[in-house]
This record gives sequence, C-alpha cells and structure tokens, in this order.
Amino acid sequence: MLAPAWPASGWSMQATGGVAGVVRATSGQPIVAVRVSAGTDTTRFALSDSAGAFRLAGIPVGVARVHFRRLGFVPAEFSLLIEGGADMRVQVELTPLPTRLPPIEVNRPFSPALAMTGYYERQRMRDQGILLATFMDPEEIERRRPTRISQLFVGVSGLTVQYQETRGRSVATVLGRNVGRGRRCQMAIFIDGVEQQNTLQYSGQLPFDVDMIMGPQNIKAIEIYTFGSRVPEQFQSMRNIEACGSIVIWTKTDRG
Repeated sequence: MLAPAWPASGWSMQATGGVAGVVRATSGQPIVAVRVSAGTDTTRFALSDSAGAFRLAGIPVGVARVHFRRLGFVPAEFSLLIEGGADMRVQVELTPLPTRLPPIEVNRPFSPALAMTGYYERQRMRDQGILLATFMDPEEIERRRPTRISQLFVGVSGLTVQYQETRGRSVATVLGRNVGRGRRCQMAIFIDGVEQQNTLQYSGQLPFDVDMIMGPQNIKAIEIYTFGSRVPEQFQSMRNIEACGSIVIWTKTDRG
C-alpha cells in the first residue's frame, strides 16, 4: 500500500517526476512498510507494500536525495536524477541491523536430594579454595554420555584409569597417587555416603572394578578427592591404608 503523495508548497509550479521500484533485504526477501522520501520534505513519502514495491511521485526535476528507512534495517539513501513526467526505476537492498539480545544468566539446576547431602556446600568450599576436589554435576554427566562409569574418570586431574585382564575379564580400576609414598594406589569408593567394602581390593589381591558398581545412567553426581589428607572427614576411608583419596558417587533418587 502506498501512502498518498500530497503536493508540497513550492513544488506545484515545478516540473516533477518520480521514483519507483522494489526494496528487498540482503537475503532477497521483499520488505514491507519501508518509508521512501526525497530531499528534506518529510511530509511527502511512500510506503512499500507486501511485495516490497513502492512509487513516490511529485519529486522536482533534477538530482534528488532519496531516503529509504525501515525499523530493524540500516537506513539507505541515494542521489537520483529525476526527469519530468517519468519514474526513475530502482532496485534497493537494505541490510538488517544486528539483533542485540540481553545476556542470559544460566543457573545450575538445583537438586534437593544433593543439597541434603551437603554436596552444594562442599562445592562452594571448593570454589573458595578451602577444598581441593572435582565435582561432576548432573548436566556434566549427561553431556559426557558415558556407557561405562570408568569413562567419567578419564582425563580427571590426579586420576589414572587402568584397564586390565583379570581372571578372564576386563577390569577398570581408578588409581590415585599416595602423596607420601609417591606411587599409584586404588581410590576408596563411596556410594551415597557409604564406603564400599571389598577386602580383596584393599589387600591388593583383586582390583576394584568400578564398571561393576552400576550403570552410569543411575549416577546423579560425583565428588572426587585425589589426596587422602584433604578428603572431608565423612569420606575418609577406614580401610584404605594407602590413603589415595576418595570417589563419592551420588545416585538418582525420587527426591530429585
């Protein structure tokens, strides 16, 4: 739809012409409601229709500065030679303005069940430098998409995942480092705050196969303390004389 072009004062006695054409975005799509005006006269204008087409008449003959404006696009203007009794045909392309969105604040999902275990409090202590630990939140575990529990510990600082054949089957063992003795040793494993008892593990007769604990889809979150002397008291092993550290696994519950 074109806006009416009313004669402007001082223009009626002059020879006039017009400008017509189509306005498109840089994507090639026509732009509706582009305001087209000439010179400094803001009372005379035309609006492009749904096909991007427009026609502005009554422009004095000679060189005219024609303006194209639309909310959301960079304004454009061109010097055009207007001839009497004729329309100058043009194809105009407007560039969309970049959209600036406000920053999005991402909050970690909160689990009441984890909060009851003190998980978030210990995580804050880690952030404050009071604890040295690695925390794996539910979203981190989901992002990794492990098929075996041992895959969650690959690449964690201070840990080594060792795969070996034992008694005819593959066993995945997670090893830490004993600070005093300077050698690798098996980590203590806690599930929902309870240490897993395996006499053969701590005697060194049989490695603890972490992949036999449960499926990774049942794990909610994990805490990893790689140095025995820095493990919170409730997660210090009563059986692991090597004092390598502890892995604390929290399972999914109905409490969220």
